[in-house]
Amino acid sequence: MPVLNQITHLFDALSVAVVACDSDLNVWYLNSSAEDLLGMSRSTAKGHLLFDMMGQDYSRLEAAIRKALKNERRYTLREYEYETLGQRVMFDITISPMVKKMGSHLILELHRTDRLQRLARETEQLERQKNYRTIIRSVAHEIKNPLGGIRGAAQLLESELSDPTHRECTSILIHEADRLTSMLDRFMGARRAPKQELMNIHRVLEHVSKLLLSAGGDTVKVVRDYDPSLPQIRGDEEQLTQVVLNIAKNAIEAQGEGATIGFRTRSESSFTIEKTLHRQVLLIQIWDHGPGVPEHIADRVFDPMVGANPGGTGLGLSIAQELVQRHGGLINLDEYKGHTCFTIYLPFSDNGTEY
Repeated sequence: MPVLNQITHLFDALSVAVVACDSDLNVWYLNSSAEDLLGMSRSTAKGHLLFDMMGQDYSRLEAAIRKALKNERRYTLREYEYETLGQRVMFDITISPMVKKMGSHLILELHRTDRLQRLARETEQLERQKNYRTIIRSVAHEIKNPLGGIRGAAQLLESELSDPTHRECTSILIHEADRLTSMLDRFMGARRAPKQELMNIHRVLEHVSKLLLSAGGDTVKVVRDYDPSLPQIRGDEEQLTQVVLNIAKNAIEAQGEGATIGFRTRSESSFTIEKTLHRQVLLIQIWDHGPGVPEHIADRVFDPMVGANPGGTGLGLSIAQELVQRHGGLINLDEYKGHTCFTIYLPFSDNGTEY
């Protein structure tokens, strides 16, 4: 290990996560990237058996290490799952047995792969949602024109009728035309560009919490886990309130009596949103104890007219996604500590680089 002692400071400069083990597979060293990926410090990990800190599915890792040692050559284990800080991550592990003259030990390189998979999936989903919205807006616009004509004709006819029974019929026509127009406006989504004002996201979450508790009373429980050190972001407080409220109301409706809703805030570094790499983004997690989103609609849950709640319109999540996209962010359907979780990513100001 003397040679490794001399170059560990170089390992800390690497973006790839590096774990070093001795001949008994006791962890000797983690570089800074490995600390971030695994959610533990090198001082905590040092001396622990590798399998004790690498999750439940260590049998695949053990088999891979045996192959690497037997053949005395590098071996890569693909798609290894690991849970850290309540989230599951996936990475490839490249195992390199070191030459005997340097001592019998292993170097493991952990390459995170779930971000690449997420980026490809999100790109496809966002493009599909944009196409849906374009089609829906075009159809809604074409429907609104004749609706306006129907309403105008009904008003004109109503003004010339004296029979109350007949006027009641025209009133129904006007009311239904207004109702359909209002529904089409919801289909067409937000038409106002978001304001760009400095705001505290925790004020939004607290406002939504009060609304939920006021409406649900003792049947709703709100769990908060905020990072008070987060800076302010630029955004539209009214629109972001609608985003959080849409997601939270869906979660409560899915749970029924005794609903639990959780709000968690953190920051995440080096995060890509629609081909723009942001040095740091705000992460808002909204989780619940509900039954979860049915598997057959999980990939389409943000599409218009798709929803898990039978009594809903299927527009709440679609509108929420569009509003967040207008802020340069996105919403993902994730999992947090085994619970259904919608994660909102919002970039901090002026920290993006397109590539």
